[in-house]
Amino acid sequence: MTSVEQQNYQVLITRENGNAVWRAVVLGIPALSAQAESREEVIEQIRAKLGDALQWAEIITVTPAAPGNGNQPARDKLAAMVGSTMGFSKMILKP
Repeated sequence: MTSVEQQNYQVLITRENGNAVWRAVVLGIPALSAQAESREEVIEQIRAKLGDALQWAEIITVTPAAPGNGNQPARDKLAAMVGSTMGFSKMILKP
């Protein structure tokens, strides 16, 4: 078990709407995002949101129960789900 407080998270910070709005998105967790009028403010907002979201979280590693040759359709479906929601390539799930 790894404590989430010990983890570092990469955050993409961009300027939008003619540079009037700063936006921050935690890479790999697109649901965690923030908008503000200044860079400092958006960093503080995303730091607070990440802390709130991870307050009761832990990071674990899970191994599949039985990898078999018949799992390719399930593996493809999982790759499509992960790829569409988290931006990962389908290639990470190939045996």
